[in-house]
Amino acid sequence: MLDLDRDTETDEPLWKPDMTVVLERTNLPTTADNFLLPIYEAISNAVDGVEARHGSNIGSAGKVCIHISNLNSPNEFEAEIMDNGIGLDADNFRSFRTPFSGHKMRRNGRGFGRFIAFKVFQDVRYRSRAEGKDNTLVKNFRFDIYNQNEIRYHDGDPSFLALGFL
Repeated sequence: MLDLDRDTETDEPLWKPDMTVVLERTNLPTTADNFLLPIYEAISNAVDGVEARHGSNIGSAGKVCIHISNLNSPNEFEAEIMDNGIGLDADNFRSFRTPFSGHKMRRNGRGFGRFIAFKVFQDVRYRSRAEGKDNTLVKNFRFDIYNQNEIRYHDGDPSFLALGFL
């Protein structure tokens, strides 16, 4: 029987896409408001996380906060999207580390928002607190597709105590 999960010639796994090349092929208008698409994608991810955690209580219990600063200074511009959703639990983090995983497509998303941010922003950071099987999963890292080690963890906990990003 043919095992389609293995390369019978070399027994090596498929390589993931070269995301820097994928991103170069992605067109984003070069206008002053081109930051809106990655912001929209981050907000969409936040809403999905809040809905996953709070379900039908999303209206009363869910929170998404958007903080934008230094609008008049492109080199110092910052956008921060925070939520009190499910956070980067094991399933979400596995999907985060897998380009084009299909995880977001089941929720009518594209799964490309974390990459499109690199068309606009120089620095992309994530902080998360999520429930694990036996403990709280805490992540504090910089995501950089241009670095061979795309995920670089930082010491210390996120500055918030609740689950999610808030």
